[in-house]
Amino acid sequence: MLPIEISTIVQIWRNPRAVVERFLPERNGDGTFSVRTWIFLGERERCDRLITTGAISKSSPIVRVEPIAVPDEIRAERLRLGFDYGKFDFTMHNGRPILFDANRTPGRSWKPALREYYERCVHILAGGLEEL
Repeated sequence: MLPIEISTIVQIWRNPRAVVERFLPERNGDGTFSVRTWIFLGERERCDRLITTGAISKSSPIVRVEPIAVPDEIRAERLRLGFDYGKFDFTMHNGRPILFDANRTPGRSWKPALREYYERCVHILAGGLEEL
């Protein structure tokens, strides 16, 4: 936990321009954490679990990437939101998927550990352009 003054926390909660979300990390039994990423274009898709050494995945080293199935609840969100192309980031918390980012214009991380991952994603998604 970061050493933050209580007065700072109160100021954040009272700031009408701040967006505050509950922190719901996906903890693994070996002390690592996970974030799940589903990228799709039409019917082409790839969904993976990125295992990191820290609870904040964007600033933590990636230990490994594992392909996973897309939960039905996350697929339902794509349909509800009307996405043809995008990237959803989510975690599993108490057995339920928690969507925390739905992005219509996904970028890519410049982490060297993810270069091969994104190259595979691009290869898979390329066929989606023809299908659309």
